[in-house]
Parts: sequence; C-alpha cells; structure tokens
Amino acid sequence: MSSTTLSAPSVSERSLVVSPDPEAGTFRAADGRVLRPPAGWVLVPPGDAGLTRRGKAAGTAVTVAAEDLFAAIHGANLRPPWLDADQQESFVLHVDATAGRLRAVATWDGHADTSAAVACTASGDTRVGVNPGFLYELASAAGEDVLTLHLPPDPSVPLRVETDDGFLALLMPVRIGVESARPAFEAMLAELLDVDAADLERDDDGDYPVPLSDDHLLYLSLLEGDPDAGTPDTVHAFAILANGVDPSPELLTELNDLNRHVRFARLYWADGAVFVGDELLLSTLDAAELGHACRTVAALAARVAPLLEAVHGAG
Repeated sequence: MSSTTLSAPSVSERSLVVSPDPEAGTFRAADGRVLRPPAGWVLVPPGDAGLTRRGKAAGTAVTVAAEDLFAAIHGANLRPPWLDADQQESFVLHVDATAGRLRAVATWDGHADTSAAVACTASGDTRVGVNPGFLYELASAAGEDVLTLHLPPDPSVPLRVETDDGFLALLMPVRIGVESARPAFEAMLAELLDVDAADLERDDDGDYPVPLSDDHLLYLSLLEGDPDAGTPDTVHAFAILANGVDPSPELLTELNDLNRHVRFARLYWADGAVFVGDELLLSTLDAAELGHACRTVAALAARVAPLLEAVHGAG
C-alpha cells in the first residue's frame, strides 16, 4: 500500500487583491497578470451580495482540527500502487453529528472504497462530494489550527471554509448520487414541458410539481438508491388522488382490482392518501420513457380520481 500525493493548484498567498478583467472568468492581479481560477473554484464577482448570501445558505456546520482534516483526506486517498488516481470515481465527506465523526470516503473503479475518519463537532448529519485536492489546498491556505466547514445541502451552493480570524474560501461541491444526474434530468424535463430548465420549480420536498388540472398535480421526485441494499437511483412520477382517506377494506379492494388492469403504474394507499405512481430507473432514463410515464400517471389520475370521489367519498 502506498500513499497518494495530492496535487492541486498552489495557493501561495493567504489573500490576493484582484480587479475585474474584460474577459469573462478571469481577473487581473496588481502586477498586471491575468489570472484564471482553477476548475471547480468559485469566482465571486465584486459586490455580488446575492451570491455571497447564497454561499452562506443554510447547511451543516462542521468544526474540525486542520491536521485531522488533512489526515482524513490523505488517508482516504491511500491506494495500491497499481491503482491510478484517475480511477477515483468520487470523494465524499460523510458527517455523523451524534458520533462526532467526519469520514472521508473515496470510491474507485476496480477497487474497494477507501476511507478515513476523524473527530469533529457538527450541527447535523450530511454528506457532500468534493475535490479532495482543492479542499486540501484551501484548508492549507487558511493557516489555522481549527477550521469550520459549512457543507451545503444543495450542490449548486458553494462549500465554505472559514476560520475565526476572518479567512473565507468557497469551493463548489462535486455532484454525487442522484445529484450527478439532476442537470441532465432537468434538461429532459424542461424539453418535455417546453420550458427553460432555469424556470423549473421544486417544492419544499425537492419534487418537481407539474399541473394536471385544477385539482391535481403530477410530481417528479429523484430518489437516492442504496448500493448496499442493491437498490438503484430512481425517478418517481406520482399524483395524489385523494387526501384524508381511511384504508377501508372496500377502498383497498377497489385499488387492488384497478391494479390488475393497469400497466406501467400502480395505485396505492399510504399515510392517509391515495396515490398513483410509476418508478423509472434513473441511469437509463430517456425522454421517451419519461414522457410515457407522465402521460400514464396523468391519464390514470383523470380516470380514477372521480371514481374514488363518487364511490368512496374521497377527494
């Protein structure tokens, strides 16, 4: 077993005063050099209060000794000499607030995961994908013994590295799990709905609501799988047909009978409501399959909801 040397763009100065440059994505140093930030780093425009607030969005605060963070990153990157660094598929920080543990896990193509855990204090449980080399360099640039990492729940929000003396650095997380597929899914959904992807909205549960009628919505939800249990990442397309419904024998018999004649979807009762839904494999999803699922759920909602109201008084 040999250790991995982490390489990343050098951060040689604690702070660097720069000014905007006419070329997008670059800035100019005091000595006239035109500089470009490394891939994965965030260039915050001067005076952009909106992005600054976005960088401070609610997330999980993790306080950890700098040397422990270095040890976790280095330890998780240890690999056999025959395993190339470019075979690393992901690098994820897992935070267990109750146990007071920060665990770094590297996933490899052709090798078992490698990990290292250190002590920390945290405001909650979370996980976030990162570029380990960039995080190592930012933490090194802080030059302090204790660091506070603010890990965002949204991968489009920067991760923050802070110290008590005012050091602040931002680093964009790396999308992992279903989040790695979200941009492609949103592009597919936007094309299906004939809208711009930027105009798609998500509710408080993270689902995408699509109006079906005055009374019902179609929801699309990306569900994280569990590799240990052998369950894949999926897309759940569903509609709520009735709320406040008791699971009477008559209702359950009706739903069971309807399911005998339904293809590509199912009707079910859960938590006081009746649903119609379909689950799709995220990794192989295409526009045709997504469109078919949405049309199937919409058609069943239009047909079954009035039946439930007429026969069982549900609505």
